[in-house]
Amino acid sequence: MQSCCQRLTEALNNIVGWQLESTTWLKRTLVVKQETNSIGSKMLDHHSPSIDYKMTNSTISDAAVSIRASTTSLTTAKLSTLEGPFESKGTSLSQTNSTSLSQLSFNPSSISTDKTSKITSNLRSSIKDTSINKRDPINSTQALFLLAENLAELIDSICKSDDKEKLLQTLQTVWSNTLPFLRAKSARNSNFFLASSQFLASISSFNYMRSVWKKTTLDLLMDPSFFKMDVRALKQWLIVIDNLMTHDKTSFNHLLSRISTSQNSALSSFITSKEQEYELRSQALKRLAFVVLSSGMDQYAINLPEIQERLSDNLKISQVPSIHAQVFTCYRVLLIRLKPTNFVSMWPSMITELVHVLLQIENQLSEINNQISDDLKCAKDEQWMQLYLSACKLLETLCTLPSGYISQFQMCHWAFVSSIGVNANDLFIPFATRINELLNKKFGELSTKDRKELSASLREVKTLFNFSELRPFFSALVDQHKTVAAGITGNQHEGQLREASCMNGTFSYKNSISRLESALYVDFAETWQL
Repeated sequence: MQSCCQRLTEALNNIVGWQLESTTWLKRTLVVKQETNSIGSKMLDHHSPSIDYKMTNSTISDAAVSIRASTTSLTTAKLSTLEGPFESKGTSLSQTNSTSLSQLSFNPSSISTDKTSKITSNLRSSIKDTSINKRDPINSTQALFLLAENLAELIDSICKSDDKEKLLQTLQTVWSNTLPFLRAKSARNSNFFLASSQFLASISSFNYMRSVWKKTTLDLLMDPSFFKMDVRALKQWLIVIDNLMTHDKTSFNHLLSRISTSQNSALSSFITSKEQEYELRSQALKRLAFVVLSSGMDQYAINLPEIQERLSDNLKISQVPSIHAQVFTCYRVLLIRLKPTNFVSMWPSMITELVHVLLQIENQLSEINNQISDDLKCAKDEQWMQLYLSACKLLETLCTLPSGYISQFQMCHWAFVSSIGVNANDLFIPFATRINELLNKKFGELSTKDRKELSASLREVKTLFNFSELRPFFSALVDQHKTVAAGITGNQHEGQLREASCMNGTFSYKNSISRLESALYVDFAETWQL
């Protein structure tokens, strides 16, 4: 069995290697062939020969729709299900809940015999015929998906504990052919990247395979282009990073060390400009948030003092909205990965920063305030707009979590959103009402058509180009007391925006976490390189 497994692995690995070439004859560094990239876009319908049968229209259970509170639980799901590429934004990648090898077989009720025969014959002919004409990238990506789904499980199943180390060399060979695809961050390489990410996720679940992938994976995490991937691949990397950090405490400490605790640190001496330093800080905070997102509930509670120190230090740097925006992202992740009792120490700084940015938005929209302060002169700059969007997303996170889940927010909820109707004679008017009035004055109220078509949620908004895009969000917050009443009576109030009821704290904890995670996936995944 071991010999058979090794030969099959070598055959499939050779097919994967067809799409690689050496950079020079002196240096045996493998890279992806340019012709492979040029036709990669044609492979959208060829994800994996053994998972096409899973692309059905049946309803998927909530537990499979999003990554749960702990991606540790996902590591038990060694196989992945790809949903079709023609779905709406934020294509979902659901995880199976069984590691049984029997589930790797085809489901005859979901895939036709003709399609199965075609896929099998294509791969079989590819193994037998090594001519250039047969070296189709479609066959290579199918071979890589097969290795991703089966190899780690096969090695773990057919080998005794003493023999598993013997097959690590075979695994290392496959890993060497997989790495070039993980480094080629382009839209044309997206399917190869997804298959390679899935392969890495599968082998990262076994601790004795750690020596094969750990060092290189840490380097990939620190790469400036790490987040250039789609949501499907991002979910595989959540599994990888969880396994990387959970089983080796030094990895997380190494990550924290990359986030400077002082503006005059040694990091600054290697950077030629402040802009480069700010970009590095911003990316380091984004990686920190991603690592915490990959973890289980309260997994990093013990590291909270160090995390808080990094966030507080970066908040001291004024006039840098890109850094502050990533701090808000960290807050959003911590809210869903820490129990409320452990988040108490973080609460004062978070609310202070949120209030400060909402005041900036209010000042920018105010027609009376013609004297704009120095810290708002660049408010129309893209980075400032992203900061405003990040602050609004943090407010949406607080409003989406179940009412009463965070007692600290319940005590100051009135400052942001009113639980009852507001009139002009009130001594204090919440931020949402004030900003909504300014938006209506500047851009006009939402039309009946807008209310039917627009979504109140910002979870799928990645970039804010204009303040007018915030109108549905603040309008929904102003009408929050109406949506709560409508939820109790079961009648939707007239003019209610789509997803407005998702932001009034009436969702269950499980459903609210699922929504907030999907919103974070959108923010973490960056645009593919062309």
